[in-house]
Amino acid sequence: MYKYLKYILIYSPILTYSCTDKVHAEKGLASTTNAQQTYETKNFNTIIHGFKKYIEISRKKNIEDEKKNIEDEKRNIEDEKKNIEDEKKNIEDEKRNIEDKKYNIEYKKRIIEDEKRIIKYEKQNIEDEKKNIEDKKKIIINYDQFISWIEKNPDKKKELDEAWTEAYNLLEQRRAENAPEKTLKEYISDAIDCALNPTCQDTKKYGTQYNQIFDFFEQISRNTSLNRSDPKEIFIKFKTLNISPLKDNF
Repeated sequence: MYKYLKYILIYSPILTYSCTDKVHAEKGLASTTNAQQTYETKNFNTIIHGFKKYIEISRKKNIEDEKKNIEDEKRNIEDEKKNIEDEKKNIEDEKRNIEDKKYNIEYKKRIIEDEKRIIKYEKQNIEDEKKNIEDKKKIIINYDQFISWIEKNPDKKKELDEAWTEAYNLLEQRRAENAPEKTLKEYISDAIDCALNPTCQDTKKYGTQYNQIFDFFEQISRNTSLNRSDPKEIFIKFKTLNISPLKDNF
């Protein structure tokens, strides 16, 4: 019995160090694999950055637009109430002056009708803006679901990486021609920021007639994510990007 105990005491440390070395080796292999995977999907990582940037900006702008639209609608309602009171007063005036102020009465009626048309027009604008906000909400939700799905499917990410090669090369070409001091991700972010900033004067960096970089990411985000909630359907649409904004008359 003492003889076996002696062997156990001798070989236990050897087994412990062997297992520890194996664990460290496996960790090192995992780090290398992750780094290789990141390099293999550099096209995807770069271009998806543009979509992430567009969604981030849209998310913030939607909140601001919603608040502004609610305040505008409140003001319009107050204006409408005031116009109704004005209309009542005008009608009373009409009764008092029906014989000697017919021209003025008709004139005031036309003003009232014009104001009603203006209110109707403003209400329609508010409805259109609400619809635009709701559309962007759908895009954001469907895009977020797609990102969660593709992060769990690295093989699909590699497929998009290959499919986006031409788009990546065109974007890189535009960057080299117009902003050589920037990285490609910086160039894409600057283009999106510029499109949403009325004071930006650098639009020619991103297209000849308009900001074609922003247009590329905005139109594809709408076309792929607005009416599609299934990540697999969005993936199929993403595989065939319309890169004409990056190619035509840039």
